[in-house]
Amino acid sequence: MLRSNGQVLPEWVYFCVMHPLFRDAAVAQMTGTGGLQRVPRDYVENFLIPLPPLEVQKEIVTEIEGYQKVIDGARAVLDHYRPHIPIHPDWPMVPIKDVAAVESGYGFPLNYQGKTDEEIPFLKVSDMNLPGNEKEIVSWNHSVSRVVLRELKGEAYPKGTVIFPKIGAAIGTNKKRILTRDSTYDNNVMGIIPDTKHLLPDFLHTYLLAFDLSCWASESQPPSMRKTTVEAHEIPVPPLATQKAIVAEIEAEQALVAANRELITRFEQKIQATLARIWGEAEETAEPVISQ
Repeated sequence: MLRSNGQVLPEWVYFCVMHPLFRDAAVAQMTGTGGLQRVPRDYVENFLIPLPPLEVQKEIVTEIEGYQKVIDGARAVLDHYRPHIPIHPDWPMVPIKDVAAVESGYGFPLNYQGKTDEEIPFLKVSDMNLPGNEKEIVSWNHSVSRVVLRELKGEAYPKGTVIFPKIGAAIGTNKKRILTRDSTYDNNVMGIIPDTKHLLPDFLHTYLLAFDLSCWASESQPPSMRKTTVEAHEIPVPPLATQKAIVAEIEAEQALVAANRELITRFEQKIQATLARIWGEAEETAEPVISQ
């Protein structure tokens, strides 16, 4: 525990000990093993920190806390935003099986895995986590030829299919992705193939973004989904023009929400720049001020 001796604000001490100049050297000084490692007392007591007048400390602490409030607000937007489609009472509610096909994936033997330059992507749940695959699948770790796919008694599903995990803890991640080309997927994945005469892939994906996949999962361990459960689920199916308008509106919302990530990055950089300025300006006047 660190206590101020009156010459320094507690918040100032916190910013100093969180700085890499303190932390990196502290790690190198640690004694003990495993979970019992600790930083030596004399290292902490003798470490030199910048010490401007209290009024200057207050100004800088206020500046950094202001940046942090912006970061916290942006993170709250990212954490709490969920796309929502307000359901109009005039829209028909129909079982998924009436406007789409539901298909589970196939076994994928290890000896066929690892190729990335074949015609048909063979997707796993892990591919949903690849950079750039946050909405649409544009990269993958495995692919097969159509000849191999036939050998595996598999089928390629079309562009616009919406896929998601169907077994185990991965269901709880609530990932939903859209295929951008003919692809297949393994037996840990399920897909919904919309009939585009009635249901647009982007509208289906947008609807599912606000839907908890756990509602389709069994209570067994590990949990899993039945094709018939998904097929029986009723979804709203407004006219195609309305579907397009809703998707456009929600995509505009999502663009605004996504801008918060850039805001977080910028304000984290502002905090780091402020801390760097503090240490750079105070090198000649630094003195030990921390006591335990």
